[in-house]
Amino acid sequence: MSDKVIAWSGGVLLLILHLDFWRPQRVALYGGWLPEELLYRLVWMLLAWLYLMYFCARIWRSKADEQVGESESRSIRAELAGSPIYLVP
Repeated sequence: MSDKVIAWSGGVLLLILHLDFWRPQRVALYGGWLPEELLYRLVWMLLAWLYLMYFCARIWRSKADEQVGESESRSIRAELAGSPIYLVP
C-alpha cells in the first residue's frame, strides 16, 4: 500500500472517529473518576498525534526530499542533528 493511500485513509478514519455519531453516549466512570467521553477523547487525541508524527516523518519529509534532492537533505539532517528541536532521525 502506498504512503498516499495510508495518509488519506488515516485522515478519513480520524474524521469518522472524531464525529462518533455511531457511539452510544453513556455515563460510565473508568477507575471511579474518568468519564467514558473524556477517555474516548484522550484516546482519539493520542491517535491523532501518532498520525501527525507518522505523516510528518514519512509523507511530508519524503516530498521535501524529492524537492531539494537527497544529498542536500542529508546535509540538512546532519546540521539539525545537534539541534534540541530535531525529533525525527
